[in-house]
Amino acid sequence: MGAPIVISDIPVLRQIYKGAAHYINPCDFAVKLDKLIMEETMPAQMVLSEYSWDKSAGQLVNVIGG
Repeated sequence: MGAPIVISDIPVLRQIYKGAAHYINPCDFAVKLDKLIMEETMPAQMVLSEYSWDKSAGQLVNVIGG
């Protein structure tokens, strides 16, 4: 929908979202969200295009030998 992505700074989320999100320490209550979301990120569509139901189904078929 075009909204900035702000998520916890943990390795699994960095692996999935790469440069399309803003990462924060969720325990840091002094985060300046206004400043953070002004920073440039890659388009979220680049990440979203890597994941789909079709791709997931294809991978599952490959795993179970269909």
